[in-house]
Amino acid sequence: KSNFLSVGCFAAAAFLTTAHAETQVGGTISGQTWTKANSPYILTNHVLITSVTIEPGVSVLADGPFQIEVAGKLSAIGTAEEKVLFSKTANNVGGWKGIYFNQAPPGQQLRYCIIEKSVSRGITSHLTPLVLTDCIIRNNSCSADIAEGGGIRADADLTMDRCIVEGNAATAATWNVRGGGVNASKAILTDCVVSNNAARVTGSGDPSSGGASGGGVFAWTLAMTNCTVQGNVLSLANLTHGAWSGGGGVAAGTLVARQCSVLSNSVVADFTGPDGTGAASGSAAGGGIDGGNLYLYNSIIAGNSVKLKAN
Repeated sequence: KSNFLSVGCFAAAAFLTTAHAETQVGGTISGQTWTKANSPYILTNHVLITSVTIEPGVSVLADGPFQIEVAGKLSAIGTAEEKVLFSKTANNVGGWKGIYFNQAPPGQQLRYCIIEKSVSRGITSHLTPLVLTDCIIRNNSCSADIAEGGGIRADADLTMDRCIVEGNAATAATWNVRGGGVNASKAILTDCVVSNNAARVTGSGDPSSGGASGGGVFAWTLAMTNCTVQGNVLSLANLTHGAWSGGGGVAAGTLVARQCSVLSNSVVADFTGPDGTGAASGSAAGGGIDGGNLYLYNSIIAGNSVKLKAN
């Protein structure tokens, strides 16, 4: 089951105003080029993109709980020196809702982009093949009964080259959580770093039962080459019913990893329950990797841990 946030209402036409070296945007955007000279672009409403090009050095900042939905073509190509930033304004204390590719065509372009500080994951890709190159996905979150991907959630092919996924979190109160950093049906990661992400079941709901997999990455089919997965955490707490957990760094149905390092990831599972009665049963496995079919070549798996607390 996947959770996707879609926006039902948009203005009939886009609005765009410029003042004090900033540009306010909202509604449907088509055929525009966003330039550094008119940056930052401030989202004052939800945005539906049918065709937008974003130039290097542009900042796109949400001034409320708004989302960028892409139904057409988004081309956001920065440079190593001048990245494209998707984030929130300093006054937006509640966060924004990320970029949502909603059955958009192939050929989306995100290169040298930073996507950060979304409370509905940084990127959601629904039936949209997606390629990310030299991008940073950081400090995003997702909270739901079934929380999938704190940084990225993709149900179509996901390809990531030379990307960093760090500091993201997926949190579920009562049910499943999969992928603190990345959740994908099928993913190919090359020269990527996935670090310090967290997938958590808090057990704060009713009934307090759940399961968790992939503190860093969860995918049904995953291929990684020359990647580092480090310092990710998969945790369950306050559970009063049976639960399972596996893969502090990576959880996959099928994993092929070449020249990868999976280091210092952890699974922490507390089955004692908030009242001390404890869960009926529980399991915790794979501090570094948990999966069905695992094929590891010239890789280092070290310093990972599993911590289990039970009555």
